[in-house]
Amino acid sequence: MRKKALALSGSALFLGIAGFFLRFLELRYDYTDRALPIPGSPLRIVTPVFLLAAAIVLAVCVAVAGRERRDLITLNTGERFSSAVYTVLTVLCGLGLTACAVYYYLTTERTVFDGLFALFLAMTGISQLVLTLARPEKGSDPVRVLFGAICPVFGCLWLITLYRIYAGHPTLTFYCYQFLAIVASTLTYYYMMGFYSSRGRCRRSLFAALLGTVLCLLSVADSAGIHRYLYLLHAIVNLCAAWRLLVTPVPPEPEEQAPEGTVSEDT
Repeated sequence: MRKKALALSGSALFLGIAGFFLRFLELRYDYTDRALPIPGSPLRIVTPVFLLAAAIVLAVCVAVAGRERRDLITLNTGERFSSAVYTVLTVLCGLGLTACAVYYYLTTERTVFDGLFALFLAMTGISQLVLTLARPEKGSDPVRVLFGAICPVFGCLWLITLYRIYAGHPTLTFYCYQFLAIVASTLTYYYMMGFYSSRGRCRRSLFAALLGTVLCLLSVADSAGIHRYLYLLHAIVNLCAAWRLLVTPVPPEPEEQAPEGTVSEDT
């Protein structure tokens, strides 16, 4: 399964990098200095067609790769996930998100909403550290569910923050991909939280994580300032989540026991 994981994760990474360059070219040649679209430019249709094709390819790959896994895997095995690269990347992302929270709060007007956004951003970074480094419990893990629930709340606040930035912008295509990236990342957080309560759904979680990787890498070309780093960090978070779902072994199905009072064929 590790070869499939490398192929699928590598495909999402390749599509995300390709989307970044397509979006970069579109923003450079299809928009004026005032961020208004140039009429008649053919580049405007390239990015949405590319994203639609990428979503279809990832959906087919997830359906094929997830057929044998279904929704049988569990992340609550009582043991840490033994992958050095995964641990290093998620720890760095957690530290990076916490640092971004401090920087965001110090460089904004420090309103109540800015403080709330920075608080949940820092808590999301801390949650990544806890979910990676803390020793998990076997079965339902209330501590991990609690820390995992913080991350989707931050995603909702991030959507509100982006809306406050672009609410008056006349061109939807200028910022819609950033919204889609945040929605996909929030869904990844939400679906991954289900695994800590033994109610995870493998295929939908995997699709959200892979598509979130592509959208976040594409949105790096769109964003500026602190949001650019947030998209880059969430691309890594989504990719790590997809990798963990792909390489976690499927537990063996329990053997069916013969009902009481029946006689086996050997006797």
